[in-house]
Amino acid sequence: MQTTSEQQSFGLAEFLTVTVLAVAVLAAAVMWNRHRPMSTVQLDGWDVVASQYRDSVAIALSTAVKSGAIERLADAERLVERFPFVRSATARRIGATLAVTVVERQPLALVQLGNDSLGWLTVDSTLIQYGAYYRRCDVPLLAVPDGRRALRMVPVLGTLSTDGGVYSQCSEIGCDSQGNVSLRLAHSATNVLLGTADDLDSKLERLAFIVRSPWLCSGVRSIDLRWQNRIVLSATNRPISGKVSV
Repeated sequence: MQTTSEQQSFGLAEFLTVTVLAVAVLAAAVMWNRHRPMSTVQLDGWDVVASQYRDSVAIALSTAVKSGAIERLADAERLVERFPFVRSATARRIGATLAVTVVERQPLALVQLGNDSLGWLTVDSTLIQYGAYYRRCDVPLLAVPDGRRALRMVPVLGTLSTDGGVYSQCSEIGCDSQGNVSLRLAHSATNVLLGTADDLDSKLERLAFIVRSPWLCSGVRSIDLRWQNRIVLSATNRPISGKVSV
């Protein structure tokens, strides 16, 4: 007959054996899950990119997975980031699924360069060649002499976008070789001269005052804001000028 101490010793040995076996099985399952071939692809993070371009990324990724070209998660991230409308990508494994989360390049303006070529200026200060990448894209047309001038306009566009009322009415933005900025308001077909980007906040504050005052904009075809604390309005028949406090 076993003593109490022998029974306790036998019970502890069984417990340790079961624990070791459970850990071994779990470790084997983890290793198998980590090294088994990936068979499916999951992409998320999309917002403004058109569906056909989302599909092109998914097809490229699925093809690479099936061909065995994706050996590490970094390979998948590099593949997705080759697409011009993708800013960054983060890949992870979920069983046999390769899950990739993308960060899109957000469009800031459609750019028309001096040589009549088109491109997208994005929020992250990148100029990419034109493609119909974006759906429901409502951004102004930016006309500039070259790509360098387009990139310099990012802070200006950022400041413009802080005033939703003005930015939503702005259909075209121009910047000449001297850095003089001009706008065109879509609803009233009014041209706005801002001059250089100096004191831009004050100029836009005065422009917002005019845009929100329909009686002041009646018949106005040009608004000149190049002078401090002075607004010059040109109507169809005669110019109007004066100082306005806002």
